Amino acid sequence: MSSLKRINLKEHQTKSRNVIREKDSKGLLVFHGLGSGKTLTSIAMAHNSDKEVIVIVPASLKDNYKKEIAKFGANKKKFTIMSFEMSAKTKLQLKNKVLVVDEAHRLRNTNRKDTKNIIDASKKAEKIILLTGTPFVNRPNDIASLINIIARENVFPTNKDKFEQEYIEVTTKVVNVPYKVFGLTIYQNQQTIQVADIKNRKEYIKKLGNYVSFYENKNSSNYPSKTVYYKPVVMSAEQEKIHRAIEAEQLTNEDRKMLKVNYKPGGYVNININENENKPKEKSKLNAYLSATRQISNVVKGKPSPKVFQMLEKVKNANKPVVVYSNYISKGVKMFQTLLDKDNITSRLFTGSTSAKDKKKIVEDYNNRKFDVLCLSRSGSEGLDLKRTREVHIMEPFWNNSQLDQVIGRAVRYKSHENMPNNEKNVDIYHWYSVYSKRSSSKDISADKFLINMSKSKQELINKFIEATKEASVI
Repeated sequence: MSSLKRINLKEHQTKSRNVIREKDSKGLLVFHGLGSGKTLTSIAMAHNSDKEVIVIVPASLKDNYKKEIAKFGANKKKFTIMSFEMSAKTKLQLKNKVLVVDEAHRLRNTNRKDTKNIIDASKKAEKIILLTGTPFVNRPNDIASLINIIARENVFPTNKDKFEQEYIEVTTKVVNVPYKVFGLTIYQNQQTIQVADIKNRKEYIKKLGNYVSFYENKNSSNYPSKTVYYKPVVMSAEQEKIHRAIEAEQLTNEDRKMLKVNYKPGGYVNININENENKPKEKSKLNAYLSATRQISNVVKGKPSPKVFQMLEKVKNANKPVVVYSNYISKGVKMFQTLLDKDNITSRLFTGSTSAKDKKKIVEDYNNRKFDVLCLSRSGSEGLDLKRTREVHIMEPFWNNSQLDQVIGRAVRYKSHENMPNNEKNVDIYHWYSVYSKRSSSKDISADKFLINMSKSKQELINKFIEATKEASVI
């Protein structure tokens, strides 16, 4: 076995490596935060074994993993690296081998072909190392499939309803909501809200057993600071009319009641939204409504919406470079790039269809300040290491915070602003969304606003599970 003499492992990396060394260890969920060196941690853990190592990563991260192996002197011959896409086409042979999966939160969706293939083959692996900074993407039960893969048994129910029945408790409480006029509190208005918490918390922690290594880098000096802004923009009359027509066509009376559930901090919006909006058979009417209205939040009858024009003005006057993100291509980043071109603002488009060669060149040019704005789509957002970003503009809300946090994590990175003046070591984050005009009922909530409410509610509950998961950590 070759030596890793050139690696100076940090304490959390050494502890994780030592856990995997133990004879009875089946594997580990490496739940380590941004800038913690998860790739190096996995190399040190896997290299420690005398077994062959199979590494599965997003295609965009393959080269980086290979570089890390070479950089730190690991025996590259024992590592076979493949993409998720390739793993779906390969008959994986993992008996007596170590399996490493990066961005392992992808495995939460057990219906995907690549996921099924990995799960089936992993049962024969000697050790399993799953890397992720976000084991909870959309719901608390996301972690269930990851733990079950490592344990080779059903430790937790993966079904959402069964998991929530066992580990989530929803209660009702009355809260005081201040009613303000010109900034002055006139009276406290009482409202009833639902509150979600962990049920059977001790059992949840106990079942995590020796399967989780948690680490959070608390040294913020190597990161830029960030400031988050939510930017509501009133719809045009035509836009609101179309929005209401879609609402009338797509929604049931029950769906409309759901949309009127306004979020309050600490509250819980318990609505089953299917995030796989590209699969029509799995769409509910509420899904279809939210997808359609998010697109008309950007484009109305072929023309940019008021929100997009306000965003454009902000980007034009922003400190550069800037990242613009949208879930949509033709009605999102492509449309916005066209507007930038008209104003002679240099930009590049980065999507899932961009070739690996072009992606590499775009990132190099961005980091060398050869253009001002990077227009980024959802499928292009993994594995980017961007430098000196000053602003991130998110064009529309999403089902959960995790995807948007990943986008922000492309800009707010370890030592990404290290050579800049102190007053420029910051990133402003803008979340843009469309709202109804003041003519509308105060109880009416636009689809964009609803999604923001829902994602905040989800995250508050997920944060409670993160805290419990920390307590179960083996390091």
